[in-house]
Order: sequence, then C-alpha cells, then structure tokens
Amino acid sequence: MKIIFCIFFFTILSCNSSTRYISDRELNNLVNSANTKFFQTKDREVLLTVYKKLKCNKNFKKEGLTGNNSLPIIALFMNLNKYDELEKLLIEDENINTYYRKNTLNVVRYLKNFNRDKVKSQSYINENINRITDSIRKSPKDSLLYGDYFAMRMFLNGKAKTLVEIDSMQAVNKKYSEIFYESILKDAVKEYPDDYLPVK
Repeated sequence: MKIIFCIFFFTILSCNSSTRYISDRELNNLVNSANTKFFQTKDREVLLTVYKKLKCNKNFKKEGLTGNNSLPIIALFMNLNKYDELEKLLIEDENINTYYRKNTLNVVRYLKNFNRDKVKSQSYINENINRITDSIRKSPKDSLLYGDYFAMRMFLNGKAKTLVEIDSMQAVNKKYSEIFYESILKDAVKEYPDDYLPVK
C-alpha cells in the first residue's frame, strides 16, 4: 500500500540529440525526488521538469511503463493529474501484474471522471472491490489483499468511515494481529495522499 519515496538530488538537463539518455536508475531517482519534493512543497514545476525528461529514457520511450519504473512514474502522472496519458499507458502496458494494472487503471478512471459523472466513476471502484473480494475468496491467507480492499472503500467513503470499517473488522476477526490492523491497514489509510482522494 505505502509508496516510499527516496530523496535524491540530480541536475536536470534538457534532452535533445546532443545530450545523453537517462538510465532507468537515474530516471527512478529523478522521479522519486520530484514526487517527494512535490509532497513537501506542492510545486508542480518540479514535476513538470521531470515529466519532460521521460523521453530521455529509452525504455520509457519505447515501452512506456515497465516493472522497474512503474510505481514512481504512475505517481508522477497522478500528481500532475495527467489521467488521460496515464490511462493510455496502463491500457498499453504488458509488463505490470494484471491484477495491479487493472486496479490502478480503474482508480485513474475514477479520478478522471469524478467531477463529470460520479456514478460512472464509482462503478470503476466497485469493479475493483469485486475483483479484490474475489481474490480474497480465492486466497484467504493473503492478508495484504485487505489493504487493497480498504483502499477502495476509502475512495467511496473517505478516510474516517473506512477507519471505522477497519475497526468493525478488527472487532470480529481475531485472525490477524493488532499490528496488522493498526500499523498496516489503518496507517495505509491515514497516510494515503489526500490529493488522490476526492472523497475526504
């Protein structure tokens, strides 16, 4: 659930025929640094500068999202509200785990449509909830699936109501430890960026 951003500073050069391409590692460091600085300062220019550098990475230019760069780049596009571009990248992606890709794609579609058609946008989250619930049924020992489940509930109901739902589960389901409920499920909800959450 938690996306941990590492803090690195790199000099950002413009990408053209006379400059070198950026390696996957450099790109990840640049994007992680930009995402971290954005959460600290809310300065979109930091994000836009790195966004312009994506074409300097051969793998991104050729393949789009890959297993190595997917999380930080998805966060970059989310922070920039570039939902159309991110939707296209996720539709075309063949590298990310199908379960994760479909869930992320529906979250992007939810955010993209929220202010235009709330019923349609919520249908994407409900589709995710159905997929996650089915995964829990098939893999009942995979406790981290509950993190995905409550993340989707958070989109529909906001953080406060979702924390109450976790409390309700904790009261009746003693299969998991207090640490699981408090430090994994609840912390993930509390720390989720409000910028990605139309329902506060």
